[in-house]
Amino acid sequence: MVQKNSPYGINFACLVGRRDYKIIPTSRDIPQGKNKNYSGFSFIEAILAVFLIATGMIAVMSLMSSSLKDSMGSRDQIIGVLLSQEGIELVRNLRDNNWANNASTFENFPSGYGGINQIDANTASFLNSSNYLNFSSNVGYNYSSGDSTKFRRNINIIYYDADGSVTQVDEAVSAEIMSTVIWNNGSFPAANNCNTSTKCAYTQTTLTSWGGM
Repeated sequence: MVQKNSPYGINFACLVGRRDYKIIPTSRDIPQGKNKNYSGFSFIEAILAVFLIATGMIAVMSLMSSSLKDSMGSRDQIIGVLLSQEGIELVRNLRDNNWANNASTFENFPSGYGGINQIDANTASFLNSSNYLNFSSNVGYNYSSGDSTKFRRNINIIYYDADGSVTQVDEAVSAEIMSTVIWNNGSFPAANNCNTSTKCAYTQTTLTSWGGM
């Protein structure tokens, strides 16, 4: 048996018998030049990272907000166009009903020279008002029931005689109908200023008396 002596004269063979042993080195035994240093983020680097993340989030939120605004604007524009077309069809339907009932073409149309009017989808009658349209899930857009909306619709009617001159309703052989819808909480613009930027839509047509009296 090989004896292993310590510097202090202690016989390790006596202490541990025949077993091998290991001496675990302490930090004093590790060469100091082989230590590895791992550096973390500095305070300035952390601030810069937070700034870049915040800037990216703001850009994404701004893009989402802009997209939502554009989407809402497109929706309002579509509704405005459809309401203006509906106004024309309501007036046309009133004229066609006059023919079906053997009445004069422009029976129950606004008297005089026409002017600015509104027409109710429920009653198919003209109203001399500038109220906001209501919306009801049962009847759609109307003036009598439902919740108030941002949309207003005016029906502008100009009557013409056989010579093409402006005349009154009882002498008219044709009528120019312009249905204008706005959702800007302002006044109705002129036709040449009715566009997306002014939050306005209009539809125009001419109705004649060729099929009636």
